[in-house]
Amino acid sequence: MNKKSQVKNFQCVEGWGLDNQQWEGVHLKEIFSKIKINPKAEFVTFYSTGGKYKDSLSIQEALEPDTMLAYKLNAKNLAPENGFPLRLVIPRMYGYKGVKWVERIVFTEKQEIGYWEQRGYSVDGSIPGLKGKTGLTNPRVGKKTFQKAVGVPENQKGPFITDIS
Repeated sequence: MNKKSQVKNFQCVEGWGLDNQQWEGVHLKEIFSKIKINPKAEFVTFYSTGGKYKDSLSIQEALEPDTMLAYKLNAKNLAPENGFPLRLVIPRMYGYKGVKWVERIVFTEKQEIGYWEQRGYSVDGSIPGLKGKTGLTNPRVGKKTFQKAVGVPENQKGPFITDIS
């Protein structure tokens, strides 16, 4: 898969942020284009290693051009505290929507409530003033059955996408 690099601001819901963060990884649109998604699915849930953390997006949100699974931040492999081996990056949403330590992705008919939403955060997560731009009329794309869509970046080990149902 083609790796992509994008420079975006990171905004925490608590009021702090980091400007011009360089993320490198694979856009979800590219991953989804290589798999067969159940036509009943409307949402996608991202699970972290150990299963404690999860969050979900609509398929349309996941297909926005800036949404990606990142494995590098500012030209360095993600540190464990930043989500190694993979982190969901959604620049138009607050950081709590960006699941760290992504190990599994599951497509669902109903939106699952994430770890932080269960503790009072908004399911939407959008930063005021920033909007998504999918431009898609049919978000259900795909040609092949999904096995493993993302490989391990060179010189790294770790769980990656393992299951889509």
